[in-house]
Order: sequence, then C-alpha cells, then structure tokens
Amino acid sequence: YTTKDKIKGAGGLPYGINGSTMLMLSGGIDSPVAGYLMARRGVELHCVYYHSHPYTSERAKDKVKDLAKILSTYTERVNLHIVPFTEIQMAIINGCREDELTIIMRRFMMRVACSLSEKYGIQSVASGESIGQVASQTM
Repeated sequence: YTTKDKIKGAGGLPYGINGSTMLMLSGGIDSPVAGYLMARRGVELHCVYYHSHPYTSERAKDKVKDLAKILSTYTERVNLHIVPFTEIQMAIINGCREDELTIIMRRFMMRVACSLSEKYGIQSVASGESIGQVASQTM
C-alpha cells in the first residue's frame, strides 16, 4: 500500500484496512499477542473482557485495561468493553454438570462477543486460543 499520509500502525498493513474484530482479551499473554498480530495485518481492534467480581479482582480488570492501552500504542485506538459476567457464571455453575462448565462458559463468552460484534458492526471475533493447546483456565 502507498499513502501520502503517515498512518499509525504496528508495522505491516495500515490499521483498519482489513475490517475489524472483537478480541476476547484476558490478562494472559496469548490474547494481547493475537491482537497485536491482527493489528499488524490491518485489523481494527475492539476488545471484550469478562469481569466476574468478586471471583476476579479489580487488579485483574486493571491489568486488562493496561493491556488494552499497550495495544492502543500500535493502533489508532482500542475500544475495551468490560462485561459483568458473574451472574452468567453463577447460572452456569448452578445449572450444569461440572464436566461441562468450561465448555459452556466459553460458549457464553463467545455468544457475548458475537452479540457485541453484531451491535457495533464488527466483522469477526478473535481470541488467543491455540489449536491443540490444553486449556489451563479453571472456572
């Protein structure tokens, strides 16, 4: 791509040239790296974080805010949506078998991300998951 103006980006394709994604951002390393790599490919980032107070701390939420701020240094901006997730989490825990908790929790997280994407006209949903990697998160 050639432009006469300088466009802020991570180095790679110009930011926003390849649509937008709703990144499921956690406090780990995988999701912000996925976001950075998407930004390098010209994808506009919107992020969603699922906050389960009191089961996750304010410090965890602050860490995600910091990660979004770091990601925004490679982009024009990053919109962070913080979703209160405790009620959904408790309903799942109270209504599902223990061996199904993780997969059902993830399904609801994906549903929320898809719903937000639809609401804001975002074309895709991304996460930092790796195919074949064993999920280490416990719910």
